[in-house]
Amino acid sequence: MPHSTSTTSIPPGNCQDDVYAPKFFQGSGRLGRVRFLLYMIAVTLAPALLTLLAIRVWATPGNAGIVILLSFIVMLSGALCIVFTIIISIRRLNDFNAKDWWILTSFIPLIGIVLTLAMLFVPGTPGPNGYGAPPAPDSDTVKILCALGLIIFFIALLTGI
Repeated sequence: MPHSTSTTSIPPGNCQDDVYAPKFFQGSGRLGRVRFLLYMIAVTLAPALLTLLAIRVWATPGNAGIVILLSFIVMLSGALCIVFTIIISIRRLNDFNAKDWWILTSFIPLIGIVLTLAMLFVPGTPGPNGYGAPPAPDSDTVKILCALGLIIFFIALLTGI
């Protein structure tokens, strides 16, 4: 009879030493509230800043070719942001153990607002669920970036940028 040793293993996602490896364009797994908010801020600000750059260049005479190129880049970034938003929303829904198809309800006007607020404020399922282990804890860097993103977002809203 072979000798066996008993070892206990800690499931991934349950250890404070876990290192978060971003899966930006992968719809599987779970995503916590703070990272979801940080990603949503980035997805909102990136095309807005590119659009402002395009408008600034457009206002300068003699830059028609650059304006066309920037317009194409803005449209492409907008399409990528839509795809990214759907992916991170699905991962956030997975955190509450909700099916992926719930993302379709976000296209219904009032229900979409309620769903987005739920994704921002409702905590995920504690412990492992049908979509995997809980997300890794948020680092201080993620929390600081999220706070800075919120500040920039609200300044942009208040100044009308």
